[in-house]
Amino acid sequence: VVGGIMVSSQTTQSNVSTVSTATTAGQVVSRSLETGIRNSISWNTGSASASLTLTTPATGDQLVKALVIGSGSTDTVSNARCEAWYYQGSSGSIRYKTSASAIATPTVAQLSTWSLLATGVSPITGSTIFTLTGTNGLAIAYQVSAGKDPSIPFQSTVYSLTSLTGTVTC
Repeated sequence: VVGGIMVSSQTTQSNVSTVSTATTAGQVVSRSLETGIRNSISWNTGSASASLTLTTPATGDQLVKALVIGSGSTDTVSNARCEAWYYQGSSGSIRYKTSASAIATPTVAQLSTWSLLATGVSPITGSTIFTLTGTNGLAIAYQVSAGKDPSIPFQSTVYSLTSLTGTVTC
């Protein structure tokens, strides 16, 4: 009886740890995206002025780019930076990069140098996790695998809260 209780306790602990890890990873992604998009400013995207762009560099992949100012009192349009989030469908990962200059669509080798935010990521429905909402918003809908437990879903829509325009092209 005692052995059965210990095995059950260890299984429960393992499940809780897996769910906690998945939840934390999903929250890291959401926080990064929401902070960046909220602080994004308009820039010339090539064909128009928008706060962010969304492209599909490869089948199943998505790349979001934004020109971002910080939220501090010394952060201005002149020190805006490019931020990018890359969802790689084949690996189920989301990676992040920031730069003072334009961020090019990465090769597979270059992508491996970007900061890894989460693994085990997949769309809640369909084949995409990002959808543009107008020129200044992004709908986010993904789930993070929690092992044997149900995946942890994350859904939100975030908009740029600034009306500023930058001169850097991301």
